[in-house]
Amino acid sequence: MAIGAWGENRSLEEAPYHLFGTEDYLVLESLLDLIPYFMWDAILIDDRNGIAFQFSHNEWLAVASDSNESVNAICQRLELFQLEPHPHEEYEGESPDPAG
Repeated sequence: MAIGAWGENRSLEEAPYHLFGTEDYLVLESLLDLIPYFMWDAILIDDRNGIAFQFSHNEWLAVASDSNESVNAICQRLELFQLEPHPHEEYEGESPDPAG
């Protein structure tokens, strides 16, 4: 699949990631709207703030950061959308699937 509407005509196999700059804010915002709508798997890394988001087609979102304060602030914002936080658990291997 390619995202030609944003000028990207390569497949995900050819270009499995994209580096967004500040000038790409509106494109990134649009893509972030589509990810949960179509239940795509995606990883968003904000290296400036040390935060990573992992979206799953299984309808969960994982948030990781070196800072507990950052994770708590994000969880508070997500509660505005009536998303239920789950306690962090240490795991190895693939990402946890809350459905079990």
